[in-house]
Amino acid sequence: MAMKAGMLWYSAADIPIKKKIEEAAAYYEHKYGQVCDVCLVHPDALSVGVELPEGIAVQPWRSMLHNHFWLGMDERDGV
Repeated sequence: MAMKAGMLWYSAADIPIKKKIEEAAAYYEHKYGQVCDVCLVHPDALSVGVELPEGIAVQPWRSMLHNHFWLGMDERDGV
C-alpha cells in the first residue's frame, strides 16, 4: 500500500468501526468524486473478529491516533 494524499477522518461515535469507515468513505466520495480504496487505522481498532467494510483495504498504522481514519487511493492503482 502506498498513498500520496488522503483525508483524515475523526469519529468517536459509539458505533462499530465498519460503520465509521463507511461514513468516512461516503464523505470522501462526495467531496473528491472518487471512491477510496485504502483506510489506515490504529492497530488496536483491528481486534479479532471485527467486521470491516468490503472494497476498502483497512490496514493498521501505529502512527494513527485512536478514532482517526486516513482514507485515500492506493497510488499503485494508477491514480
